[in-house]
Amino acid sequence: MEIRANAQIPGSTSNVVPISPSGPTERAARGPRYDRSAVAKSDTVDAPSPVRSSDVPKPVSTRGDLGFDPASKHYFARLIDRDNGQIVAENPTEAQLKLFAISRQLLGKILKTEA
Repeated sequence: MEIRANAQIPGSTSNVVPISPSGPTERAARGPRYDRSAVAKSDTVDAPSPVRSSDVPKPVSTRGDLGFDPASKHYFARLIDRDNGQIVAENPTEAQLKLFAISRQLLGKILKTEA
């Protein structure tokens, strides 16, 4: 049986390329067959187990919130979960904003007393 495909071979005048299925003689010409029994059980890798839907985390639906903290005079960004309203991520954090506000107050007192 012969299968023909339309492909142009460089240097060829014909557009038809014969493709024949590999037979036992071509397999022998490719090289030796390897003995599978020579491979130790410890050398083989088990197939991964299928993923269950309970193992895959549910994607979080979030919304972004940008704001300004007047006490620290800094802007902040938050990602808030749409389902339960909890903060997923925040930059800078509330603790950092409080630290900025306290630092600003103390620095203001120091500068007023020196001036």
